Amino acid sequence: MRLFVSLMIAIASFSILAGESYKVDPVHSMILFSVKHLNVSYAYGQFTEFEGAFQYDAETGQLSDMQVKINANSVTTQHAKRDKHIKSVDFFDVMQFPDISFKAKSATKNDKGGYTINGDMTLHGVTKPATFEIEEVGSGNDPWGGFRRGFHGTATIKRSDFDMSFLLEGVSDEVKIIVSLETVKQ
Repeated sequence: MRLFVSLMIAIASFSILAGESYKVDPVHSMILFSVKHLNVSYAYGQFTEFEGAFQYDAETGQLSDMQVKINANSVTTQHAKRDKHIKSVDFFDVMQFPDISFKAKSATKNDKGGYTINGDMTLHGVTKPATFEIEEVGSGNDPWGGFRRGFHGTATIKRSDFDMSFLLEGVSDEVKIIVSLETVKQ
């Protein structure tokens, strides 16, 4: 009996340390980007197919094991001709590089009550460090008996760092990534 109790305590302790598993709900989430066009305005786009997951410790508020995978071919700017060009070898080259991914290395609470998430982004076949500043928007029960957490955040990358240097004089090198993720506890 003592061994059984010790084993149950060890399992419970591991569960607390491991945190709760969450998956991104792609129906209620968005991944957007913006770039300057001709240095006079901003153009926006989004990815419509992606998945992601992470661990969350409710007691400490720590995030871990965060990763997101995006189908690069799902990019849309609401303009078919531009979308075709963005998918071409001039930009994403989706035939050769079908996925974009982000894998967190660390997530630390920042002084604004949110998180600074450092990790590796793989885009256009190149992996470089990227940093997201995110905030937890809220959490609670959903109407279907589940529990959800929502996050919103941004990162800025340079597309030339990912070997995408076509038309730098017309489309800014800096790309702002905006994520709004609604996640479901598993």
